[in-house]
Amino acid sequence: MEGVNWFDVGCLVLVVLFGLRGITNGIIKEIFGILGLIGGLFAAMRYKT
Repeated sequence: MEGVNWFDVGCLVLVVLFGLRGITNGIIKEIFGILGLIGGLFAAMRYKT
């Protein structure tokens, strides 16, 4: 695992967790959940003081 750093491992773990959650909850609900998370991050970055 020389070419893999901790950021790559963290991204892979997040993808797997979101994938497993998507299988159990349903695709439409998960798409809106991820869009809400991304929108919240953008709003927080834009309106931070």
